[in-house]
Amino acid sequence: INRSREMVYALEAAGGSPRYSELEGFGHNIWDATYSDIELYNWMFSQSKRGGATKRKVAQPKSNKSSRRTASRRDAARRVASGSSTRTTPSEQPPKRAAATAKALLGKWKVLAASQKGKQASKDVLEKMSVTFERDQFVIEVDGRKEVAKFKLGGSQAAQQIDIISRRDGVKDSAGIFQLNGDKLIICWGEPGRPRPTRFVNFMNVKSLVLQKQ
Repeated sequence: INRSREMVYALEAAGGSPRYSELEGFGHNIWDATYSDIELYNWMFSQSKRGGATKRKVAQPKSNKSSRRTASRRDAARRVASGSSTRTTPSEQPPKRAAATAKALLGKWKVLAASQKGKQASKDVLEKMSVTFERDQFVIEVDGRKEVAKFKLGGSQAAQQIDIISRRDGVKDSAGIFQLNGDKLIICWGEPGRPRPTRFVNFMNVKSLVLQKQ
């Protein structure tokens, strides 16, 4: 790991701002957890090559309204990928889309990666974990022990929101974000009562899950 750290220090000394993470408990086989983290792809696709680009002609859209709508969606996606704050409310997601998304979540999910308080779960723990969405319930099971809460969806297509509602009295809701892509799902939510995360990152005050539909 020292060589990786030396490279990061050298890049920073040269004026760069690299993003660097160290994950405990994985040894050399680190790519399984890394490739399961949607933040890697958000970062990669937010990059662009500056300078020396050749100009090319792009067909003009027939409708300026359509062009503005496409640009707006593209800008929203860039804001999410770069981690900038996006304030959305549940009313921004049409009921039909929210219902379709909730239906897609239903069922049992295999846990590919999980983190809590900045630490990644080990492979042994992941093999004993599963997540189930049924009706309005969000169930995390670890080695036969279940943690059950309610969930509520909201937000826009570019920044979909999920609220985890504890069944324990006096415990505030946990605000989170999620991204569903086919049979892959990533969820990131904060501690009860904390602000909603704006990026899929492994911070001390958030929990995250990378799931695959079974």
